[in-house]
Amino acid sequence: MLLRFNKIKKDARGVTLVELMLALAIILLVIAPLVKALYQGMKGSVRFGDTNKAIQLAQELTEEIKQKKWDETTPIGGGATTTPSAIGIDGGETAGNKTTYDDIDDYNGLVEHPPKDINNVEIPNTSHFTRWVAVQYVNIPMANSPAVNLVQAVAGPTDYKLVTVTVTWDGYTTPVVLKTVVANIKKF
Repeated sequence: MLLRFNKIKKDARGVTLVELMLALAIILLVIAPLVKALYQGMKGSVRFGDTNKAIQLAQELTEEIKQKKWDETTPIGGGATTTPSAIGIDGGETAGNKTTYDDIDDYNGLVEHPPKDINNVEIPNTSHFTRWVAVQYVNIPMANSPAVNLVQAVAGPTDYKLVTVTVTWDGYTTPVVLKTVVANIKKF
């Protein structure tokens, strides 16, 4: 049996080192912006996820606060109080221990790092978040007032409390802030 080999043409040649380096440089020029765009996209995705988690943490704490009595002097079963108390924790309550809180303004000054649930247990996967709460009395202008959309902070008791929940997280400077006005009203 006779084996035949194709003859290599004399003008056929291999790839030179210069051609290889040039091809590699062109590939890198094309791939580098793609890698950068992919990295920026992943970074934006992480930020978007953290922002959504911060919004969720702010909403959960706001709902937890709204479930409490309006004031320490609010009658059992609900209804309006005629003698609102000072903002802050009252007798029998411990700062930072939400299980002892029974009314909205007990949360004033609360700082959670990491955030905790209603039972004061750390919420999993939130160690890089911090939550702050501020509660203050406010006045709400009447509907016919020129400043109908403004909430004005006041020193003394009113029938309205502004609850501000702020959530921050590591690596980002823009916090999530959720503000809610809760009114002292009678149940009908």
